[in-house]
Formats: sequence, structure tokens, C-alpha cells
Amino acid sequence: MRVLVAGEQRELGESLLPFLARKGYTLLFVRNADEFIERVRAESFDLIIMDLDLSAEDGFTTSEELKGDYRAISTPVIAVADSTRLVPCLEGLGQLLKHNAAAVLDKPVDLQELDKEI
Repeated sequence: MRVLVAGEQRELGESLLPFLARKGYTLLFVRNADEFIERVRAESFDLIIMDLDLSAEDGFTTSEELKGDYRAISTPVIAVADSTRLVPCLEGLGQLLKHNAAAVLDKPVDLQELDKEI
């Protein structure tokens, strides 16, 4: 399974990548929105794990830029977010569903919960 992991935070690189590699996934890690968009448009992935605090743009804005791209909209996304920054209302949930989020995980990511969602 090819997995694109997108996020600036060291947590994603230091905990998620070794965990996913041990599971046998093929991984690509990007640190900013521009690189994320470039990779999603150029390559196919089976899953995207995306920090919603991606670079100068938030993950919602980045996802909106890709909404017309078939590869991007057909790939399931596990969103990672700091629950204190995520809008705790139906509007926030509606945004996540609109942007193809298969699951939303709170930071710091519980690796057992991530494994279950995959």
C-alpha cells in the first residue's frame, strides 16, 4: 500500500513513519502544501494521512485546491488535527466530510487508533 504522509510537525515524521514502515507500507513524506499538491497530482496513492495544519495553508484550503483532480478525490484521507483548533461543530464536520476525510484523528496520534482506521 502506498501512503502519502503530509505534515510539518516532527511527530508525523518521528512516530508515524517508523510505525507505518514496520507495517510494510510504501511511504512518501512531504512537509508543505506545495509539495503535497505536486505529489498528489503526479502519483497515485492508496491512502493520504494529512495534518490539517499543513504549512501556511490549512489542510482544508489545500484539499479545496485538489477537488477537481480525480486522483486526489478518489484517495481516502485520514486527517490529523489538534482538537483544540478544529471547529467543534457540525460546520467543521461537514467540511471534513466534503474534503474526503475517511477519519479524523486527534494529535498526538494514537498509533493503535491509526492502525484500526487504516
